[in-house]
Amino acid sequence: MPGQARPSLASRTVVTLYAVCAATRRAQNDPINKREKVQAVLAACGLSEQAANLAMYAAHRTGRGVIGYFDEEEEALTLVRAIAKFGKELELPSALTIQCEECTFYKGSTDNADEPATV
Repeated sequence: MPGQARPSLASRTVVTLYAVCAATRRAQNDPINKREKVQAVLAACGLSEQAANLAMYAAHRTGRGVIGYFDEEEEALTLVRAIAKFGKELELPSALTIQCEECTFYKGSTDNADEPATV
């Protein structure tokens, strides 16, 4: 909450999540995979139009876009496999580069369980 002292890093709980990310070689428009096709693949995997657009825009601007965070690695890998499957079924001209990465977040101490996680 605003104005409330945050717990020190030492008193925070480490939370490990698995991020599924789309990566591009260059932070520019993909000349092969058009936005509509990529969005169709991500929608087939259960992402909303807004979530698909955010991931694509981040990949376009920075070379990397997060598609989702998962508590279990197997959940993340299931999404990676689904993206590959639907990419073939929906005939993407070039396979998307999708990665599953382990990432660490710090969450407030158990005394402050309502505090949002921070990076």
